[in-house]
Amino acid sequence: MEEKEVFYNGFCRAQNQGRMVACVYVKEGEAWRVDEADCAYEKCPNREACEIARQIRAGEREAGWK
Repeated sequence: MEEKEVFYNGFCRAQNQGRMVACVYVKEGEAWRVDEADCAYEKCPNREACEIARQIRAGEREAGWK
């Protein structure tokens, strides 16, 4: 199983501060999915407006980035 670790920076509204979030993606077939994230972006009440969550979701859509 192929996996990649990526770091994202942005402002966290839930914590009211800048954050660096580590995110681990695993490849399943041709798609990438989040296996671990160093924040609770899936359950965050600010998820739709969160710039970090936006970057995490964009990472899932990227196939084969280095």
